[in-house]
Amino acid sequence: MLVLPPKHPLAKKAHVSLNDLANQHMLLPESGNLKLVVERIFSKKRLSIQQTTFGNHEAIITAISCGLGMSILSKSMVERHAENKAVAIKTIERINLKSPVHIVVHKHKHLSQLGQAFLAHLRHLAN
Repeated sequence: MLVLPPKHPLAKKAHVSLNDLANQHMLLPESGNLKLVVERIFSKKRLSIQQTTFGNHEAIITAISCGLGMSILSKSMVERHAENKAVAIKTIERINLKSPVHIVVHKHKHLSQLGQAFLAHLRHLAN
C-alpha cells in the first residue's frame, strides 16, 4: 500500500500510478526485502525517487503522519493508523506488491491447539 500524509495531494486522487510517485520523497526501512522491492520497482520503470531510511516501520509511519514523505508498506502494518486518520493509504495502479509468506513447521512435532490456531491465522492473513 502507498502510505502518505492525509493532506498530500495524491491522497485525494482516485487513482495513483507509479509515475505519480516519481521524484517524491520516499521513507524506507534501512534494510530488508521491502527496501529492495521498492528500489527495484522504481529502477525498472527508470523513475527516480528521493529517499530517507529509517530503522523501523513505526518511525516511518510517524514521519509520514508528520508530513515528511510517503512510503510503501504492508496493509496490515498501516490499517490502524489509516483508521485513526494519521495516514492515508492508496493502492498503486498496476503494481503487485504481494510477497510470499513461508511457514516452517517441524514435521515430527505435534502442534498444540493454540499453535494450530496461530497457523490458521497466518494462513488467513496470507490470503
